Amino acid sequence: MKAIRFFLVTTMLFLVVGSVSAYAMTTAPVDGVTENWIDDYTVNFTIHTGSEALTAFAVGNNYSLFGASISNSFSDTWNAAAIVNHQEFGWQIVEFVDGVLFTSEMPDLIPGAFLNQLTNNGYSSAFLYYSADNGTTVLAAGESYGGFEGMVYALDSTYVTLDTNGNIWTGETSIVPLPSASLLLLAGLAGLIGIKRNN
Repeated sequence: MKAIRFFLVTTMLFLVVGSVSAYAMTTAPVDGVTENWIDDYTVNFTIHTGSEALTAFAVGNNYSLFGASISNSFSDTWNAAAIVNHQEFGWQIVEFVDGVLFTSEMPDLIPGAFLNQLTNNGYSSAFLYYSADNGTTVLAAGESYGGFEGMVYALDSTYVTLDTNGNIWTGETSIVPLPSASLLLLAGLAGLIGIKRNN
């Protein structure tokens, strides 16, 4: 019984420390991104703009990407794309049409430093959402916008954003529902409560 209690307490402390460390890493000066599963292959991104208006943002993901879309009021004024970094050609937009892969160049709105930040974060693919009218239509400061969607097998992401002043920000995304580590923490707490009651 003591061994089980020690294991549960140690696991809880490890998860708490890990959660605190993860939270410290997610702090960004202007915004954040929440990832929410819609179904087995579709994720909805909610962007929180903070103190700066944005002209573009991307969410890195090294798993297989199937496409990106926008299902909110910006669907006519913003574009969505799956992008991949080819070693020979650099970052390109990729699209599958009837099983055939097509590529296109990155829009002029997206600076090289923005794409380099994705690379520096360890990503060779990402979902990209950007103003289709060269920055005229922006995501206003201090707002939250959902409806930016992507199709992917799994989530493991950081985000990169471009504000109207040309500044680039990055941080860790928040994932909803609760990640498995949080579920393990809750299970450990429930186990401790059960042990205490039995004693």
